[in-house]
Amino acid sequence: MKPIYLTVLAVLLSMTLQAQEDEMRYIFSNKDYRISGFGAPIVQFSTYDGDFAVFSGGGGAAIFNNTFFIGGYGMGMASEHQFPQIYDQHGNKINVNYNVEFGSGGLWMGYIFMPNNPVHFGISSKFGLGTISLYDSDFEYDENDRHNDFIGVIAPQAEVEMNLTRWFKISFGAGYRFVTGVGTETYIADDQGNTKRYFEDDAFNAPFGSITFSFGGFGEKKD
Repeated sequence: MKPIYLTVLAVLLSMTLQAQEDEMRYIFSNKDYRISGFGAPIVQFSTYDGDFAVFSGGGGAAIFNNTFFIGGYGMGMASEHQFPQIYDQHGNKINVNYNVEFGSGGLWMGYIFMPNNPVHFGISSKFGLGTISLYDSDFEYDENDRHNDFIGVIAPQAEVEMNLTRWFKISFGAGYRFVTGVGTETYIADDQGNTKRYFEDDAFNAPFGSITFSFGGFGEKKD
């Protein structure tokens, strides 16, 4: 029986040595695969109803292999835009100074081409939900929610990106903002009782330029 035990032991030993030589491989653990993240303040320059407008906000995302990223964003109109005079049903001016408020938030995703080059290109898009509303700029009345439209936003763009350090990048982009869901409700626009829509369909559809300051892990740390 001893030769049989020796034979079995030899087979088990050879299998153990073979297992040590063959490294286990996994679908999601490639040594060359990298997952990191970043956060980014964003400034956009665009228009509202033909007037120059500034938007500010930010976002954050997980980035895979320094190329594809997916995360979230939030943006709001930072510049002030006064709404036209509103009248009541008797032809009297409503003595409230209303400003326009516009904000959205949602999904942010994109792809970066040749990220290891100091200057490179990328494409991205934001898909969000938000509101357009009027608020009392003097905060004297509790009518900040006089009018609200719940809208959808899609904002694709292309950008030039620069690697400044291992943890900091800046990009300059250009794109177009599409806004859907603008309501058809009207207000009294003069003392004759003529009405207008609060917001036209294309008042927020506009091209924009953007500057994005990205902080995160974009390269391997060197010893």
